[in-house]
Amino acid sequence: MPILYFWLLPKNVGIPVEDNQKVKEKGGKPCYVGVTTLNVTGATMEQYSGTMLHLQSLRVKGNLADRIETTNDGRSLVVQTIVGDLVEESPVCGGCGRSMHVSDTRSRTLKHLGLSFARIDVEVHYKVYRCPVCGRIRRNAIPFKAKGHNMTWLFFKDIADALERDRSTISNIADMMGTNRNIVRMLDKERLESIYGGMEPERRPTFIGIDEFSLHKGHRYATVVVDLCTGHVIFLEEGSTKAQAEHFIRRMGSDVMKGIVGVSMDMNAQFSSVFEELCPWIKIVYDPFHIIKHYNDNVLTEIRRGEQRRLLEGIEKARKEKDWPLAKELKLSHSVLKRSNFLILANRTTLKARDEASKAHNLMLYETYERKGLPLPDGERKWRMCGEARLKGILSSNERIQAAYVFREMLQSALACRDPKVMELSLEKFVSVVKASGIPELEKVWRMLERRMGGIVTHAVFHISNGPVEGTNNMIKTFRRQAYGFRDTRYFFLKIWERSRRRTKCRDYSSPQKCA
Repeated sequence: MPILYFWLLPKNVGIPVEDNQKVKEKGGKPCYVGVTTLNVTGATMEQYSGTMLHLQSLRVKGNLADRIETTNDGRSLVVQTIVGDLVEESPVCGGCGRSMHVSDTRSRTLKHLGLSFARIDVEVHYKVYRCPVCGRIRRNAIPFKAKGHNMTWLFFKDIADALERDRSTISNIADMMGTNRNIVRMLDKERLESIYGGMEPERRPTFIGIDEFSLHKGHRYATVVVDLCTGHVIFLEEGSTKAQAEHFIRRMGSDVMKGIVGVSMDMNAQFSSVFEELCPWIKIVYDPFHIIKHYNDNVLTEIRRGEQRRLLEGIEKARKEKDWPLAKELKLSHSVLKRSNFLILANRTTLKARDEASKAHNLMLYETYERKGLPLPDGERKWRMCGEARLKGILSSNERIQAAYVFREMLQSALACRDPKVMELSLEKFVSVVKASGIPELEKVWRMLERRMGGIVTHAVFHISNGPVEGTNNMIKTFRRQAYGFRDTRYFFLKIWERSRRRTKCRDYSSPQKCA
């Protein structure tokens, strides 16, 4: 832990008081504390170099003066630099076996320990050797340097532990370690590559869900496949066409795909056609949620908008004829219908629950304020009640909306069946009734049901849904918004892969009774 190391250092290690003026002159934020500067001899520093600071093979000579370093986000750090020589042995030439001579002396500065307001760097002086016979050149490696990075392995380990343990944001970890967020982001990507670089599932899935999500603005999408039992992402690829579904099947292999029983999806024709062609033994299950959503978007919403347009035309006609009472009545109906989107799309159970919550809230306000004669405080208001009563009023005043609402309840009842034969008979009855109604907005629905009847009925056998996939999409949307987007798509996919592994709930779909 960086804070632990800070307290283990000698008491005179800290942030000078006089440096606050330097920070202010450069336009940065002043430091939090002011103590004496680091001023040690080589002998005392060697005592801490091998134990507390873990700088093996470093002969400490002293320290450089403190300097003020401004990060990209405008923070000011007091940087203390420890200077030392690398303890080296004269190497032997690997070609001729002769002893090599010192050719040059070089230095390298490594980040070592970091806090939110200060950092300790290490300036290492090392020698470059040259063979006098064959001319080969070599230098001894710095043992405490992190491979591939300009930092010590201790600094690297502290950042890696913070990324894995704390689950904090990149900015918070960069502030805690006193370094640049780009460095932390690079180390985080390396850590994820080492763990999830292959992007292979930990287990053989039995039920999967496939869907697409928005990758960036501009209609760029990506395909995600989720193990419905664990909720873990098992496939990610940019694009949402048949090619991505085919690539998923090829990548999993025939052995893994033969163990998959069912796949849940929305009414995406591209995905379903690929599974029907390449994996005919996998049962395609269309999620009832998407069927009801399709009905709400293409029937109820369209009918409500059509009725609103009809009322607007009636208002204009009444105004031209100067029939003001009729215009006022139509305007009131239009206003009620315009605010009724939630009431029409929600089910009766949700409306009853909201009415009960509103009743309890209003009763609490009455007992707390109104009974005592006190005014309601700012921001406090009564919750609107009678949602179900308002819905009944809207349905009774409009026959088209009422008919569409009754048909939706009929469709929901058919999709709730647990017997495939009963569900199929109920859906066929629904299609015949809808055809006879003559409502043009219902044509898309009954045509969709006839084309996808097999996948819809399969839901009565395997009660799987796209709920885990939709939850993953919501997680991706929230995570991308919190991070203000990702330029590196690979890094974005690795973060999604990691976050999906935090889910611990496991669903059992081994039998139809356990699928619900």
